[in-house]
Amino acid sequence: MRQDRYDTSFGYFQKNGAEFVVTELNTPRALVNYFWNFQFISGISHHGGGEGCYKERTMQYIDPRGRNEMIRDMHRYFYLRDEKNGLIWSPGWHPVHEPVDRYTCTHGLGYSILQSSKNNIETKFRVFVPENDPCEIWTITISNKRPAPATIKMYSFADWLLLGYPRYCDYFGMLTGEYFADIYAAQGCNRAAERTHDIFDGFVASDLLPSGFETSQREFLGPYGFVNRPEAVVNGKLKGTLASCENLASTLEHTIELAPGQSITFNIFIGASNGYEMTKELVTRLSRSGEIECEFVRLWTKKQDMIKQVRIRTPDARVNFLINGWIKQQIQVYADVGSDNGRGFRDAMQLLWATASYDRDYTRRMLKECLSHQFADGHTLRGWLPIDDHHYSDGPVWITPVVDAYLKETGEVDLLDEIVPFYDAGEGTIWEHVLRGLRHGSDDVGQHGLTKCHFGDWNDSLTGVGIKGRGESVWTTMGIIYGLKLASRIARVVKNDMALADDLTHRAECLQQAVDEFAWDGEWYLRAINDYNEKVGSRSEAEGFIYLLPQVWAIVADMVDEKRRQALYRAVDGYLDTITGSRTLYPPYTRYNPRIGRVTLMTPGIWENGTAYCHANGFKIIADCLGGRGDEAFTSFKKAMPDSEWNASTHSGCEPYVLTNQFLGPENRRAGKSLWAWMTGAAGWYYRAMTEWIIGVRAEFDGLLIDPCLPHFWQTAELERTFRGARYHIIIENPKGLQKGDIKVILDDKPHPSHLLPIFNDYGLHQVKVVLD
Repeated sequence: MRQDRYDTSFGYFQKNGAEFVVTELNTPRALVNYFWNFQFISGISHHGGGEGCYKERTMQYIDPRGRNEMIRDMHRYFYLRDEKNGLIWSPGWHPVHEPVDRYTCTHGLGYSILQSSKNNIETKFRVFVPENDPCEIWTITISNKRPAPATIKMYSFADWLLLGYPRYCDYFGMLTGEYFADIYAAQGCNRAAERTHDIFDGFVASDLLPSGFETSQREFLGPYGFVNRPEAVVNGKLKGTLASCENLASTLEHTIELAPGQSITFNIFIGASNGYEMTKELVTRLSRSGEIECEFVRLWTKKQDMIKQVRIRTPDARVNFLINGWIKQQIQVYADVGSDNGRGFRDAMQLLWATASYDRDYTRRMLKECLSHQFADGHTLRGWLPIDDHHYSDGPVWITPVVDAYLKETGEVDLLDEIVPFYDAGEGTIWEHVLRGLRHGSDDVGQHGLTKCHFGDWNDSLTGVGIKGRGESVWTTMGIIYGLKLASRIARVVKNDMALADDLTHRAECLQQAVDEFAWDGEWYLRAINDYNEKVGSRSEAEGFIYLLPQVWAIVADMVDEKRRQALYRAVDGYLDTITGSRTLYPPYTRYNPRIGRVTLMTPGIWENGTAYCHANGFKIIADCLGGRGDEAFTSFKKAMPDSEWNASTHSGCEPYVLTNQFLGPENRRAGKSLWAWMTGAAGWYYRAMTEWIIGVRAEFDGLLIDPCLPHFWQTAELERTFRGARYHIIIENPKGLQKGDIKVILDDKPHPSHLLPIFNDYGLHQVKVVLD
């Protein structure tokens, strides 16, 4: 059944969750949406401005040689001026803060639409990024609903920074502003020799003749001006300055004469360029009749295909909206772009683990890009764009799960034979990349036989544990064990190499023996053993005596018997549970310990120091499912969801449509607050946790496995997905209110003797009924 409206904090979902309509202006923080392609990322807040976007930099050019930090202080705004009385307002309220009469902002998957009305002047601003060009496209409609004619001036303003490279000479000496009258474009130009590539100009252009332009920030804002009241807008006149050796800002003025009831629609382009010729080609092509709408249709179609590949329906509409659309969108932006620090190896690989189920071509292509940043000895870069060569121990952990997932989803075993270069020297097949990573992780061990930590592992802030080259990570050891087990099965089932499978199994057993002997602390597992042979995450410590990761990963990696698994659940539930999810550790550190690292310097309740870190909670949800704890798994899922019943967005500030990185922990003065959303590895884990473990439909080498672990109050759940050339519509019924149990399977109206659905590859639709008994 279609859900046309679902109310939440700040607004409501519509179109079955594909859009979120913001109805409130003065929210705790800007509610952000992102648009991007492989050259360019941009985003807007629900005010239509640049605030809050991509770590405060609205647009960045994505290039291996560096990024153009285009926007200064988030300043990219639109202003309207009524020539009748000089009244100034912004269509989304901020930054002018003049109240509007009516307002909505619709955030969709890859686009936003801002609509408002002031004194019977109605405006509609739609923005998205085209498939291949480094720009935003704003389609703007201004309507006069008055009984008399109206003259409205509109100002399109972008405050250019144009940095992102090391500066060795005067910055201002390289800056000029230009106006290209034939293409209606005001451009800020940076010609610094230190630029990492040529595309370091920013432009604002239009397909409608402007009545004025400005390229100087000072002349637009005024010598002591502010963005909430630019001097040029107050005066209603731009000077047409060609800026030189000063702060740049491109502004276009459009004077709109409207008869009663009349509307006008035109387009504004804001983007990156390397000069006049590139700007002209882009603006001219996109201004052709019908071109912009064709671009938008392509975007819409692509996002609908993304939704359809794997689609769920549960009794919780917001879970459906997040999983079917918004979390996939969140996965994609983080995998494509990375964080403001670049594209992380672990981050990208974990996200590809999720995309394997709904975009195999993307997964295969991006997997090869990631593996090209692995060293020949098996370890990996921390990240690239830009290069970060700190040696974190966890890179190899993530390679095998992605390869395993891709093989199971597609059956394309030729993947293993594709050649990918190593980052430092030589090349190897993807299978060789897998094996080198696992051999590195199982050979690079310390005196206790545990994998060395080096500069850190999944926890970036354990920077003091292994900095001298002796400290060992219990969690990385568990991750390598997990990878070795997956690879051993690939060796047997796919490669038919029993000797190799036995070797990988033996390596896993040796690491497991070391974990059992040196890492069990009586009631839970240690987090690490540092360079000085001191235990980290031990009952003997006053602070940080229990960490979440090793407890849940011992379960995920199938390293414990039932008795120990229950002990780990008790420890996690007893020490780490909060109303916003499980903490990373407890109690938080309050005193600096250089032998543990940066985590001990952090304010209690932030980042890895005792916050409810959503990424880590994704691991915990799967560990719950492995123990049949459907209620606990779903509760953990719901706690991390934005606008949860325990922590509404009115308190946390989190956008109601995407996951946050973390909620500040109970010991923090701002407990429950969210710092930002979107850019988090949690997205991939929550997608997999819901589809593959709670609803429980997972790809295997020889079929589609049905293994649900539901909250007891779900009477039904559905999942529809494509798998190996066929479509499966799976309905799970839970009449007895179970969490886990035996299941009966009816396939295409006939009893099916197995939990494993066959591979049909017939392009047909197959109906599956599953009864939990």
